[in-house]
Amino acid sequence: MGKKRGQVTIFVILGIVLIAAAVLIVYTKSSGTLKEGISSTTSLPPQIQEVSAMLEGCLEDVAAEGIQLLGLQGGYIDLETSGPSTQFLFSNALPVVPGGSSVAYWWRQQPNGIEVNAQPSLSDMERALERHIDAQFSKCADYRQFTQQGYQFSAAAPVSQADIGKEAVLVQLAYPLKIRYHDSAFNLDKLRANIPSSLGSLYQIAQQIAQTEHASTFLENKTLDFMVVYDKIPYSGVDFECQPRTWIKEQVKKDFKAVLARNIPYIKFTGGSHSFQSKYFVQNQFALPKDVDVDFQYSEEWPFSLEVIGKEQ
Repeated sequence: MGKKRGQVTIFVILGIVLIAAAVLIVYTKSSGTLKEGISSTTSLPPQIQEVSAMLEGCLEDVAAEGIQLLGLQGGYIDLETSGPSTQFLFSNALPVVPGGSSVAYWWRQQPNGIEVNAQPSLSDMERALERHIDAQFSKCADYRQFTQQGYQFSAAAPVSQADIGKEAVLVQLAYPLKIRYHDSAFNLDKLRANIPSSLGSLYQIAQQIAQTEHASTFLENKTLDFMVVYDKIPYSGVDFECQPRTWIKEQVKKDFKAVLARNIPYIKFTGGSHSFQSKYFVQNQFALPKDVDVDFQYSEEWPFSLEVIGKEQ
């Protein structure tokens, strides 16, 4: 088998020619403490403290929603998926759970054979989060309860800046807002939210997994081992039976997928909180932090491409 690069995401997907194995990174540590809190409303005039609190709540909610999407969709928020065709089983993303959101492949091969590296950088993820916040913040901000009390508002378009750290995501929002209440006028200029999140740490681990797969192709090697060990999957070797053996391609494909689904979940990295039952499946290229687990998965429902050398049946 030729050496193929893996496809990885944060949720994380490692896709190979024969298999599509997903890696689910689970962060078990409790949320970190905030280094910088949301800008306090207590120093504001009483008339606009409730307005400011509402806006800060919107910023928190919208930012948290974007962070969740980044983690679930492989570092993407607006993920435009291209579906598989009759000539090509794979697209640019994989629905890990039927009916759920898709996860982007970090590396994939197009039908014409061209390799595409779609791994987002941390800056790409920050810009995507900023676009999400800018688009959704105004939809969240609801002034109706205040206008009914006699408030008047004049706001400019929000412009956010996001910084994804290891333990938190800091968001600052430039939002020039003029508020008039009876004979008084007030201005709000900036909002800030610090969302506890391990997105930055998990992104670094996902990168490390991608680099390890690219350098050592450990998933491909394990797949080759499965082909050798399981007699139901024809591979190579010497057969001492008198009668020629035949295999039905579709049955081999079904058996192969079942073998992968049964064995892939046993692959583990050292570290984390896993209990290792077989050293054969343990990967020693690097050790996970004690509060992070990485689980490999394969579903028989995922795309699968199998080529046969010889006469097909």
